[in-house]
Amino acid sequence: FFFQAEDGIRDKLVTGVQTCALPIFIHPGTVIIPALLAIAESQNVSGDALLRAIAIGYEVTARISIAMGQHASHHGFHKTSVVGPVASSIAAASLLGLNTDQITCAAGIAASMASGVKAYVASGGGGMVKRMHAGWAAASGVRAALLARDGFTGPSGAVDGRYGLLEVFGGNAANPEHLTAGLGADWAINAVWFKVYPMCGWIQGVSQLLSGMRHEITGGKPLHTSDIRKITVGTSVFAVNGNSNPAPADTMDAQYSIPYCAGLALTGDPGDPLAFEPAMFNDPSLRDLATRVEVVLDEACEAVYPARFGSRVTLQLTSGASKTALTLDPHGTPTDPCSDAELDAKFKRLAALSPLAVDANAITQAVLSLDARMRVNE
Repeated sequence: FFFQAEDGIRDKLVTGVQTCALPIFIHPGTVIIPALLAIAESQNVSGDALLRAIAIGYEVTARISIAMGQHASHHGFHKTSVVGPVASSIAAASLLGLNTDQITCAAGIAASMASGVKAYVASGGGGMVKRMHAGWAAASGVRAALLARDGFTGPSGAVDGRYGLLEVFGGNAANPEHLTAGLGADWAINAVWFKVYPMCGWIQGVSQLLSGMRHEITGGKPLHTSDIRKITVGTSVFAVNGNSNPAPADTMDAQYSIPYCAGLALTGDPGDPLAFEPAMFNDPSLRDLATRVEVVLDEACEAVYPARFGSRVTLQLTSGASKTALTLDPHGTPTDPCSDAELDAKFKRLAALSPLAVDANAITQAVLSLDARMRVNE
């Protein structure tokens, strides 16, 4: 897991994309970057060292997640908060300059901080706990690294040993060989999926396809709910079982609801985080439209799951017109990546919602110049 700095690493972080052969099902950035920023600012490390540690953190996150397999996710564990503490502890320990034994101890300590169940996907309201999962994982990684630095020890086999992370959470689906297969040749950070819409990954393609249909019909103007007779969404069994709730109870529910997001894509702005507030998802007309959305198994989407997130959508209008479209790789995935301009626009849109005084342009320039900074706090 330990890499030397290499030329052009910032370009890898910012623009590199390639197809990842195995599904990761995890959110690395929301764990790794906050953890490493905390270490980087407290230690005033170089910009290049921070970038190298981020690459390490993403790589460890991906490799542990792939090695763990899908058993944990399919049985109700949130892999971001299961894998995140160990991955962020290794990245943080690396940034602190700890030796191999200390990094091993950090991982061993953090493995006992792995936690997080996906009760938030159940209908009735998911609350705010999913957001806490990432913060908990980041904080746990930093804490484990600092404990290891100060002499606290942990088990050496906590990741792939007996009763280790892979065995306990991965069960028979775990494959420790993925921890090191092709290590140093293919970088996970080059295969990151940037979501276009603030909703579950399984719904990205649905919103994309319906937004495209809306553009064809009206030039992008919202449709009225009375214009829509029925929407049929074909997807994987996993999404049918977990994302079919037509009556979200809170923001988390709305972000996981195919019926709500489908209606939003045709009548509102699916890229607006504020569209997932109660005033929107409780709107009677959208509630009624959600009842006209049918979520079904699609064999083509199921066949490529979980490596690809397919969606097939059929839109039937009250006028009698009908449109059908399919995507197996939503925009933003490594196969169809967002442009730099799209990522910049998304960041600025989100930054504008911050209650703090945020200079989005200054932040963007600071990130792009990290590799040239002698110290992060300059």
